[in-house]
Amino acid sequence: MRGELMFKILSALEEGKDGMVDLLDNYLFDGIDRGLRRADEPKKELDEWEESEKREKEEQRQMSRRFYALVSYLERDGLVRKTMVSQSVFIKITGKGKDKLENLKTSIEKALPSPKYGNSPVSENKGVTIFTFDIPEKERNKRDWLRCALRSIGFEMIHKSVWTGKDGIPKDFLEDIKNLKLGDYIEIFQITRAGSLRKLM
Repeated sequence: MRGELMFKILSALEEGKDGMVDLLDNYLFDGIDRGLRRADEPKKELDEWEESEKREKEEQRQMSRRFYALVSYLERDGLVRKTMVSQSVFIKITGKGKDKLENLKTSIEKALPSPKYGNSPVSENKGVTIFTFDIPEKERNKRDWLRCALRSIGFEMIHKSVWTGKDGIPKDFLEDIKNLKLGDYIEIFQITRAGSLRKLM
């Protein structure tokens, strides 16, 4: 868990996301439902909602503690540095931190397929492709791999779990998704030039 959280933080910093609040919101609280309570919901459902909300808040507190503890460790180890901007604390990755990130990426790539597909043949492309996923936290290493792979094939993130691309999807990438047993967590749609929606996975 610590190594994966370190990878998330350093990856985010390398991409330019150097605000602590942004990191917490986008990377640690990914997938947490912050839905509003409705006044007309039955009491039993409200009680269940309140209990669920308590668990989520406790989970947020635990993740926050882990985050700040790890940031302090990274700073002591020279992997990140803190700066003050208008009385706000920001963190930035250092050269040593970038080296550490490359080592972490290598470790991930050894356990998973390479997220880079180069000139691999792509599926037929007739419009914009929408790639969505909802991968369980227990599979977070595969989720991190998936995001790296999507970036490598030219997809852009419009939400944490929603990506779009215009160049088709490498067939090897689709095969790796199946081999990693991620198919149940992924949906791929294509918006054709005629405006219709076609499901690819």
